[in-house]
Amino acid sequence: MEKDTLINENKLSIRSDKDYSIISSCLLNILKKIGVGTLKCAQTLFVCRELAVNVLVHGKGGDIIFSQISNANGQEGVRLTFSDKGPGIPDIRKALKGGFSTTGSLGVGLSTARDLSDDMHIESSSEGTTITVWVWK
Repeated sequence: MEKDTLINENKLSIRSDKDYSIISSCLLNILKKIGVGTLKCAQTLFVCRELAVNVLVHGKGGDIIFSQISNANGQEGVRLTFSDKGPGIPDIRKALKGGFSTTGSLGVGLSTARDLSDDMHIESSSEGTTITVWVWK
């Protein structure tokens, strides 16, 4: 993957479901600033919500870094990096197939987040998980 050019970056904590209103407001401001359309805004907010919920439920809280970026072609976008110190994802490939859950949910959040993002990268160990998604205008 090419190196992104960082335009602006902010970090927020995810400690309770109440934090999501601040997180979604910050994300929506960035998306509107770079001219992302309504449907893609809604999809990106959904991705953010799913991954923030995973940080809370599985990681017992963590952080999100919002990065406004551009690529070598001048295309603008956002990079969202979610990190936690939870137990990690035991089988990333299985979790991305959909229908996999350790909490009794439908198990489609991670796979749907991947499908609605332009790119996704996951690093996970017993010391925590970092998920980065890219969404381009």
